[in-house]
Amino acid sequence: MVSDTVSVLCGKCKVAVDGPTNPKSKDIFTCPKCGRSDNFKNVMASVEKHTLDLMSNHMSDALNGSTRGNKLVKFTGKRIPNRSYPFVSDLKL
Repeated sequence: MVSDTVSVLCGKCKVAVDGPTNPKSKDIFTCPKCGRSDNFKNVMASVEKHTLDLMSNHMSDALNGSTRGNKLVKFTGKRIPNRSYPFVSDLKL
């Protein structure tokens, strides 16, 4: 079953961040463990970049696996290297 929600985590600690339930763009989110904080707009921008990298690598792996051994189709895409983000999600693909 697919979950409709994911948690926003600190990129360093992998702990769920604290913030308001219905945030505005300037509301602050903070990691309860290390104290890293930023406004909601920047937190969501970081989570979006992290999610796009996750999805891109997932698709790259799937295409590479499906074309392996095929003489007619060759996949030459590369995985995005691991990057660090201030905030990430717990999205599982």
